[in-house]
Amino acid sequence: MTARIGWGGAAALAVLLAGCAPRAAEVEWTPVVVSEPLPEWSAVRAEFRRNYAYSFQDSPFAAGPISVVAPDGDEMRTYRLVPCGTTICAGSDRGRRGTLEVTPDYLIVRGLYGAEFWLSPGGDGGLLRAGRAGVSLAWETVEM
Repeated sequence: MTARIGWGGAAALAVLLAGCAPRAAEVEWTPVVVSEPLPEWSAVRAEFRRNYAYSFQDSPFAAGPISVVAPDGDEMRTYRLVPCGTTICAGSDRGRRGTLEVTPDYLIVRGLYGAEFWLSPGGDGGLLRAGRAGVSLAWETVEM
């Protein structure tokens, strides 16, 4: 058995139901306060990229020393960066000590080979030398 309601019946039903609803003046409105602003979309994408990189890509120095290759003028040059305590050393754990800065996207090694090494997860990064344009680099973990 099916009940059919025409337009007149539907209108009457709507009026009856509206009589049961509280009026706007009787409703207490509480403002919603967001304590922190919503993140920008670019910040969300950057955080996702970081989480992916650190979860699924190799991190610099996570498994020991690394070898870096980067262009130096018309030639390619290699560098060896070795963890030595809380710093990074050139060539071996007894080599010249540099400084290590950790940022959300890069591990930055300064004070070695006259350059700054900006190392990111996955085997790439950048190399900055004083007075020259930055160049791309590639790195990989090597055995001692």
